[in-house]
Amino acid sequence: MNLPSFASFLDRQVDAFEHAFRESPETDIAQFLPYAGHPEYYVVLTELLRVRLELDWRSGRPFSLGEAIDRFPELLTRKNELEALAFEEYRQRRLKGEPVEAAEYEGNYALPPLQWPRIDPIHGMPFYES
Repeated sequence: MNLPSFASFLDRQVDAFEHAFRESPETDIAQFLPYAGHPEYYVVLTELLRVRLELDWRSGRPFSLGEAIDRFPELLTRKNELEALAFEEYRQRRLKGEPVEAAEYEGNYALPPLQWPRIDPIHGMPFYES
């Protein structure tokens, strides 16, 4: 799949998932994934889970990274995807005013030292502390 067509495919999958989620927050992400051996399977999975984290946290039904791993345990072997999802959960928790630190994710998910920005809970903007 070339880059423009994959980007279109990913956009369509995300849009379809968001629509289904608005209809039923219990929508199963697996319905929107390509087949398991697809070369972009983990890209799509990661983006759909990232969107799910954001939508759930915004609606007051926090979906956790732990729940995502329970559903897709292979994520524990995919450090880049795991870090992207951990950052999204971290970002959502910071936006809700939780005093969470990146070190929590380093310990819980065996991620390397993380240099994530802090998230301003009022404006939602990242910033780095000196």
